[in-house]
Amino acid sequence: MRIAEVLRRNGANVLVVRDANEVLERFRDAHVSHALSADGRTGVIFLGGVEDKRQSALAEHHVIVLRAEDIMEDVLSAYAHARTRSNHVFATSSPSKTADIEGKLVFGMHGPRRVTVIIEVGE
Repeated sequence: MRIAEVLRRNGANVLVVRDANEVLERFRDAHVSHALSADGRTGVIFLGGVEDKRQSALAEHHVIVLRAEDIMEDVLSAYAHARTRSNHVFATSSPSKTADIEGKLVFGMHGPRRVTVIIEVGE
């Protein structure tokens, strides 16, 4: 699954499972979101809601449940699919990271330090 490879390169932990509920217990200390859609090529994941945006930005660990049927061919299709499900859409693709002028990489400055994506493939 290409999106899993892309997300791992972006720094996210990725689990591919049949039923996300079976593994969510492991992440009870994390903020859990349910993705609206994602671009399978770039790994951009669209989420919705003002409160979810606030909570995910403040979380140390953000867990995103993504259903395989919500993975689209390109970012425009993924955005359009997300907009059919929410009026407030935001995107993510990796843990929060930034670099200072000397190139030193810092994680968690403007969002979660860790991101786990659970891709639910169903039956």
